[in-house]
Amino acid sequence: MSDQLACEKFGRKDLNYQNWRWKPNQCDLPRFNATTLLERLRNKRLVFVGDSLNRGQWVSMVCLVESSLPPTLKSMQTIANGSLNIFKAKVRKCTD
Repeated sequence: MSDQLACEKFGRKDLNYQNWRWKPNQCDLPRFNATTLLERLRNKRLVFVGDSLNRGQWVSMVCLVESSLPPTLKSMQTIANGSLNIFKAKVRKCTD
């Protein structure tokens, strides 16, 4: 996570927002499952293009996914003077 988004690292004391949960009325959304997302994205790319709002969504998605993977199965690369970030998840092929 970039320093500009690392609130706790730089002393933000009001961390209650980390416990917020969004739930729309009359809608039962399943809990996020990183494994399911990675299976659906197998052999595909997910691209976020846009402004700082899109970057925030990208950072959130990467945090959720990368926390479920061991270090040997993920990589992060920054290119083009820091304007392009690439997160790669190396998922093993699984059979039942």
